[in-house]
Amino acid sequence: MKQNEKSIIFLKQNTQGVYSVINMDLGKFPLSDTSEISRSLTSEEHNSKEEFRKEVLEKYDLES
Repeated sequence: MKQNEKSIIFLKQNTQGVYSVINMDLGKFPLSDTSEISRSLTSEEHNSKEEFRKEVLEKYDLES
């Protein structure tokens, strides 16, 4: 994530009342360009995350 970049983040409250990102890398997505999706991912992992990102944007009507 970058400063001033619009993103969608999925949070869950734990038993202490603190919120944290759920499902680690799959719990946050930039709303714009996906070129910055983790460079440490394999091609298959990147494709899977990009597909999931598209589903999230479609579900919440956030597609550009």
